[in-house]
Order: sequence, then C-alpha cells, then structure tokens
Amino acid sequence: MRNKFYSMLPDEFLSACKAKSDIENHLGKIDYYNLKVIVSFIPFLVGAGLGYFLNEFLSPNAALAILTVSGVLAGFVVTMMLFTGKVDGAQSLNLEQAVDYRRKVVYLLWSQITSLGCYLLTIVASILWLAFKEIESLSSGLPFISAVMIGFVSVSLARTFLLPYQIFELHNFSLNSLVEKKKSEESYKVKKIREDLLK
Repeated sequence: MRNKFYSMLPDEFLSACKAKSDIENHLGKIDYYNLKVIVSFIPFLVGAGLGYFLNEFLSPNAALAILTVSGVLAGFVVTMMLFTGKVDGAQSLNLEQAVDYRRKVVYLLWSQITSLGCYLLTIVASILWLAFKEIESLSSGLPFISAVMIGFVSVSLARTFLLPYQIFELHNFSLNSLVEKKKSEESYKVKKIREDLLK
C-alpha cells in the first residue's frame, strides 16, 4: 500500500526524497554532526533577539531591501550549486583522494542547500512582516515576525561569509591533488631517464 502511494507522487518529489536520504546517509558519518547543527543556529538566536527589540525601528523599506537581497543571494547559491564539484583536475585523483573529494563536495552541497533554505525562509518572513505591518489587527505579532526575519538574516549572512572559504577548500584540495600527480609524473620521468642512461 505504501509503495503504491509513493508511486503516485510526482517524480520530482521522489527524486528529492532520494537525494535527501543519500545526503543524510553521508552526513551521518560526520563526527558530532548534530552538535554542529545546533551551534550553527547561534546566529539565529542572536539575530532573533535583536529583531524582537528593534522591531519599532524597522520600516517597510528595510523589509523590502531584505526581501530583495535575499532573493538575489538565493539565485546566486542556486547557480553556485550547479557548478559545485565541476573542478578541473578532479579526474586526476586516485581512489582515496576521490572518496575524500566526494565527501567534501556532498558536504558543501548540503551547506548550500541549507543556505538556500535560510534565504527562502527570510523571504517568507519578510513578506509576512510586510503583511502584518499593513493589517492593523495583526500588528501585535510584528515583534515575533521581526525576530524570525532578523534571525534568518543573521544565519544567512553567516553562511554567506563562509561559502567562499568552503569553495576555496574544495578547489585547493583539487589543485593539491593535481600538483601531487605532476610530481609523480616528473619523478617517473627522472627515474626513466636515469634508467636509460645506465643502459
């Protein structure tokens, strides 16, 4: 019965579920992963506190600016995800390096998925804030919406600042592997020349 129900779901949904399962299987191998997730939401708590107390200073223009910037960053992350892992020199990796490389790419993709989720939640919170601001009967909920909005803004900013360093780590790993391959090739050439001279 369950399999029949799943077969009725859109292929996009099934594909997303499979990808999520694969990512979770991979992330389960990371030491202290759950603790890392908890620590990563410290910026949300800090931002939420600031957003709650600074609600009266927020204006619709500020919410619109947050909405616009979050949309641009979301598009940027989607584009970056398309090119993640497509690094020159990856074909030169040996098996051990390839396994390590895959681990780094999967973790980076998961990080980018999380960042994209933060941007989308920031957009939703910004729209809710604008709606609550316009509807007087809902104005009492503005401080809580502000807390959520600024909380996700803080997480989004923190993750955005970290993305370039994660990308550098990935490229640096690939480049170091390429250098190691070239060193091996040069050593082999030198060894071959010495053997020819001794003949």
